[in-house]
Formats: sequence, C-alpha cells, structure tokens
Amino acid sequence: MRNLILSMIFLGLAGYGAKVVYDRFVYNEGNLFERTYVYPAKITVENKEGSKIQITLLGRSQKYVKFKKKSGREFVYSISSLNEKSQAIIMKYPENGVGDVSSYLSSGDMKLEDVYVTQLEEEIRKMDDEKSRLMAKAKGTKSKTELRTIERKIEDLDREIAELRDTIANR
Repeated sequence: MRNLILSMIFLGLAGYGAKVVYDRFVYNEGNLFERTYVYPAKITVENKEGSKIQITLLGRSQKYVKFKKKSGREFVYSISSLNEKSQAIIMKYPENGVGDVSSYLSSGDMKLEDVYVTQLEEEIRKMDDEKSRLMAKAKGTKSKTELRTIERKIEDLDREIAELRDTIANR
C-alpha cells in the first residue's frame, strides 16, 4: 500500500513538472518558439500625435515603412513619425521591401507633397524634442535671466511649430 501511495505522489509530481515545462516552451515567446517577423503582417501602429491605424506591413528600410491600408492603397511613411512602441515593433521586421524613396515618387505611390509633409513633420518633432530639452533645463536653473531666455526660446519654437502645422493643414 505504501508503494502505491508513493508511486501516485511521484506520478502526480512528474505530471505537474511536465506540464510546467510544456507551458514554458509553448506559451513563452522568448524560449523555444520565437516569433518570426515576416511580410505581409497585419499590425496596428500609432503616430506621435496618438492616431492609431491598422495596416498591412509590406516592408521597411532604415527610415521608412511601406504599408497598405484597408482601402488597398499603398503608402510609404517615415518611421520617425511613429511613437516609440510602434517604432520598436516595426524595427523587429527585416529591413527589406522599401528601396530608395525616389522610386516610390516615380511610381506614384508617394507624391512629392507627401515627402514634403513628412519632412515638415520631422522638423516639428525635432522642435518638440528641443522644447522638451529646454523645459527640463528651465526646471533646473536658478537664474531668472537664464529662465527668461529659455522661455523666449520656447515661445519662438511654439510659433515655428504653429507655422509648420498651418503649412501642413493648408496642403
């Protein structure tokens, strides 16, 4: 009787251990079954302004991502225009499928105006980053003169950003 009880306990522990090992390998992406990032891929991305869109990812280069919307139209978009989480997701995919952006200009997939708007958006992002840096510097300063100088620079950046956003809106 004692052997029967010990063997049942042993089988129970062995079964539980096997289940734990199985679950770790099957359900944990980091172990045995790593995710393969291939094209086309349906993902949701978000730009830095907070707009989310579901796309079919077709390819990427170091700076641009090529995707298709639900409407079927293909677009080339600057990766730097996406928020950090979306950028991290995009960068997991292999770097192919998007050659020189000029080829998309000539094929009509990306218009010159789209490139111009993308450049303006990149300038706005750079100015926002500079503004954030200046705001952090303002918090750490004890000099009223330096604080006023920083505040003027921030106001100038705000004006430039507003002008660029107006330019984009008028396109």
